[in-house]
Amino acid sequence: MTRVWSARKEGFVDAAAKLVISPRFDQSSEFSEGYARIWQMMPGGGRYGYIDKTGKVVIEPRFATDEAFSDGFALVKEGEAQAFIDTTGRVTLTPRYQRVYSSTSGRRSSTSSSNSRD
Repeated sequence: MTRVWSARKEGFVDAAAKLVISPRFDQSSEFSEGYARIWQMMPGGGRYGYIDKTGKVVIEPRFATDEAFSDGFALVKEGEAQAFIDTTGRVTLTPRYQRVYSSTSGRRSSTSSSNSRD
């Protein structure tokens, strides 16, 4: 699917340019593993979440930052900690790390240090 923009909102059309997901998101990304990242303005600032290919919000916007799904996991930042979530939004790596690195090889690595800086 291809992203489209209308009235300052983003949605998606299929290969025939048929509207599949109405423009209703403040920002969105291309689909990865069946999910697209979305960004919505909320009280206190914008938050990231995920939609499926029908446009259903499957993980409510609650993250300060996020990345695309890879190998069934996505790197997100909630509060001050980064963590990996699965496609249901469940944290699979306890968010106690200050810095976490994503990988496309099926491996995840992390560092934890009270002196680490973003």
